[in-house]
Amino acid sequence: MNLTIGSAYVPTNLLASQFIVQMKVCGGALVIPQNFQGLDKLETLDLNNVMCSPDDLENLILGCTQLNEFSASTVHDPDELKIHSNSLRCLKIENFKHLHLVAPLLHDASFNLLCFEDNCKDDTIYRKFIEKNLELLEAMAELYTILTPNSTFDHLVNLSVTVKFGDLLSEYALFCFVEKPKAIQSLKIKAISSREDLPNIWGFAILRDSEIIFDQLLMVRFDGFLGTANELSFLTYVLAASPVLKNMTIVPVEGQLQKSTRTYRKLLKSKKISSQTAITFV
Repeated sequence: MNLTIGSAYVPTNLLASQFIVQMKVCGGALVIPQNFQGLDKLETLDLNNVMCSPDDLENLILGCTQLNEFSASTVHDPDELKIHSNSLRCLKIENFKHLHLVAPLLHDASFNLLCFEDNCKDDTIYRKFIEKNLELLEAMAELYTILTPNSTFDHLVNLSVTVKFGDLLSEYALFCFVEKPKAIQSLKIKAISSREDLPNIWGFAILRDSEIIFDQLLMVRFDGFLGTANELSFLTYVLAASPVLKNMTIVPVEGQLQKSTRTYRKLLKSKKISSQTAITFV
């Protein structure tokens, strides 16, 4: 079922149906009634430009006991998304400041991390960084809780992330996501980068004896490569933590081929655990 609502509310009688398997809602507002009994047969749910409170979204997903795929594009209102599902295997979301995620069967996940910059106060980060003599990652952790720690990512195989390199909080959100998966095999990065490099959290991540090892990571793809120091440090960080990595594919921004060639040489000289890794620019 595809439902385009516009500015109206989603009809509550639809939420009483026990025969809906797929639902896509575009626009409007979604309010879960107090007598909501769940959608036992719903397997796929797609919310696009929908207004929904964190509690209503949490109750909706909890009531979909067979939900396999959930996609939320521009869900208005919640700074915090709460997703609890024992059946969810595919997840794609954007437009959130904090994610509380419990989905033990999650296999494929895609996150858009471009919505943090308005909330990022660099002067506050620097002040805490300097006054408390903290490492940058520790200063960020004291200020921002982006992802609630849990075992959700124990079985995650495919991770796709859109991130802005050059935006400190967006990069920190990326770090919060890549440090969690234990079984990840495929990592895809879509970068929207600025030429001005901010403090490099990946340098801190590399230097701090990190226990993060992607011991099952086989493939990395980086789209939108601009050749900044932060991007290079991130790729070096991944290379150093991926003992069985086979392929790293880098897709430069148009017109950056010359700089990418120089970066390619730097990556080849970087410390790699896996001797079988092939780095390719396309």
